[in-house]
Amino acid sequence: MNYSTSNKSLVLLKNIVQLGNELGVTVVAEGVETAQQQSDLYKMGCLTGQGYYLTKPMPAQQLVFKLFERKPDDNVFELERRA
Repeated sequence: MNYSTSNKSLVLLKNIVQLGNELGVTVVAEGVETAQQQSDLYKMGCLTGQGYYLTKPMPAQQLVFKLFERKPDDNVFELERRA
């Protein structure tokens, strides 16, 4: 979804994030490619994401290791640490 060029996409994205938060579920943004996208998502209330901006593609085993061994300053998923 290219929300930066479509007002309808932006409205849809904001409402999806809001709905998920109101339901108490974790909203995960997929395909976070830029600092601007990360910042926008954080401001909308989406605190979890994946994408090339946050971490480069890696084999599944490396991901598992990274998740279990991450340090407090690691930024694998948590968007708020980069905002």
